[in-house]
Amino acid sequence: RVIWGTSRLSIESLNGIGVYCALLSLGLWAWSMQGLIARGFYARGQTWIPTLLGSMVVALCYPLYISSATWTHLTLPSLFSGLPLGKGAGLTLASSLAISLYVFVLWMTLCHRDRETRHQKRWWLVSLLFKVELTVGLSVWVAQFLLGKPALLSNSTTHCLISGLIHASVGMICFLCISSIFGFFRWNTLRQKLLSRIR
Repeated sequence: RVIWGTSRLSIESLNGIGVYCALLSLGLWAWSMQGLIARGFYARGQTWIPTLLGSMVVALCYPLYISSATWTHLTLPSLFSGLPLGKGAGLTLASSLAISLYVFVLWMTLCHRDRETRHQKRWWLVSLLFKVELTVGLSVWVAQFLLGKPALLSNSTTHCLISGLIHASVGMICFLCISSIFGFFRWNTLRQKLLSRIR
C-alpha cells in the first residue's frame, strides 16, 4: 500500500505482492552471496565452474518449477494467514530454493578445492546461516509478541507505514541483541563504524 498505492491496485493485489516479496526474500542471502563466492573461482582461474554448476542446478530444479504451479495451498506463518495465494506463490518459493541450493553447492565446491582449509570452512557458512535464520525468526516472533501483528490490512496508508516502522525498529533491535549472543555481531564494531562516519 505504501509503495504502490491503491489507485490502480486492489487490496487483494497488494496483499499478493507482499506475500510474493516475502517468499522471494528467503533467497536474498543467496542472491547477495553468489557473486562473492564465484569470485573465489575467478581468482583461481576456474571461471567455468560457477557456470557449469549453475546449469546443473537449473536442470535439477526444472521439475521443481513445473510442479510449483500447483502449490496453491501453501501453509504460511500466521503473519500471512488469510491472504490470497495464487500460482505465483509456489514459483517464488521454488526460485528461492533453487538459488539457495546453487550457492550451497558453489560454496561446498569452493571449499573442496581449497585443500588447506576445506575441513575448517566447509560447514562455516551452514552454521552461520543457521544462526542468522534462527535470529531472524526469533526477532520476528518477539516483535509480534510485544506489538502484535503489523497493520498490513489497515485502510490508512499512514497507519500501515507507522506500524511497519515500529515493528521494523523493534525487530532490528531484537536482531542485534540476539546476534550478539550468538557471536556474529559485536556492538563495539558498530560503535566504531558509527564514530568513524561521524568524524
